Amino acid sequence: MRLQGVAVPKITSVVGDVRIRATDTGGRPVFVGIGRTADVERYLAATEYTTAGNVTHPGGGPAVLPGDAGVWVASTSGAGTQTVGWPVLDGQWTAVVMNADGSRGVSVRADAGATAPALGWIALGLLLSGAVVLAGGVVLIGVAGHRASRRPGTPHTPEPSTVDV
Repeated sequence: MRLQGVAVPKITSVVGDVRIRATDTGGRPVFVGIGRTADVERYLAATEYTTAGNVTHPGGGPAVLPGDAGVWVASTSGAGTQTVGWPVLDGQWTAVVMNADGSRGVSVRADAGATAPALGWIALGLLLSGAVVLAGGVVLIGVAGHRASRRPGTPHTPEPSTVDV
């Protein structure tokens, strides 16, 4: 399975590290790798593969085993759960999960995650912006209320009402 390439244009301060974890469910060792999209596309050009969106690209088996392809910036392979961690870099990147021997019929349970070190600062900025907008609203309501109470011709004390019995 190939996870569709993702463009990462200069957001390294927002996204920290990416982690991809795959557990083989078919009893065969799996390969997990991350590489530049152009390099991975060249490697997979004549290979049959399916993207995460279930788009199947026709072809045969890979000419070179995935571990020997030399296109990966981070990779791992073996039986059981395999995890790749990678610090995000600028550019367009693709993650690939396949059988370690390059055979068809990969069967894995996979998940991906990323750290977001700037998320705390973004949340703080949004919180402070919300507080400023709230304070501005309170001031506007106070000013409007004050002006309404000082209109000329508006009695300051209500007259007592009389009822004929």
